[in-house]
Amino acid sequence: REIVGGFEYIQGDIRWDTHNSLFYAFIFGSAGVMAGMFGIGGGIVTTPVMLAAMHVHPEVAAATSSVMVLFTSSLSFASYSLFGMIHWDYSAAVWVIGFCSCIFGNRMMRSARRKTKVHGRTFKRNSLLAYSVGGVLLLSAFLMSVQYIFVVIAYDDGENLGDICTPQISG
Repeated sequence: REIVGGFEYIQGDIRWDTHNSLFYAFIFGSAGVMAGMFGIGGGIVTTPVMLAAMHVHPEVAAATSSVMVLFTSSLSFASYSLFGMIHWDYSAAVWVIGFCSCIFGNRMMRSARRKTKVHGRTFKRNSLLAYSVGGVLLLSAFLMSVQYIFVVIAYDDGENLGDICTPQISG
């Protein structure tokens, strides 16, 4: 532990100085621009930065990322809704799947952290949360790559895949 100016730093605290303030503002601002330009979640960029560069505790990084997702997804939903670009039946199905997956994942993490040993391995560690976040990031990067490949193949064939969020007007 280190005491600076009467404040006691503990592991995972961020030391805010001029360099860190400018550097992290640039990184997180760039993450916001990428999220807006490419339609990715800002947590794909910010969570690894918080874990690797800032050395933030994994639970704090996951909670911070969740709060960011709450605000960015709410604003995205509001803008798409205002422009009438949502398939409501599709979005209701995705919402139910996401809600159930969230409850399932929460129970799995809680159950894994309660168990002290399974096959000789200890699960009361923060690495379990860090590996879960990393796995989700890797899975989303893989799925985005696969989707991009399908878009490129369809573009080469002269076919337009359309937009899943835009209702198709029949007529």
